[in-house]
Amino acid sequence: MLIVAIVGMINGSFWAILVTEKLNVPPQYLAIFPLSSRPSCLSFFFCDAA
Repeated sequence: MLIVAIVGMINGSFWAILVTEKLNVPPQYLAIFPLSSRPSCLSFFFCDAA
């Protein structure tokens, strides 16, 4: 559980650096990714639960 928590913390903290370096996404578009991923995750959760 400790390793999973550490990996989750690193991914949550440094995802913007990874996205800009690996995918060459401009920094002004970084706020769009979490904004779009949260509703999609919620929709998959509630559609799966039904």
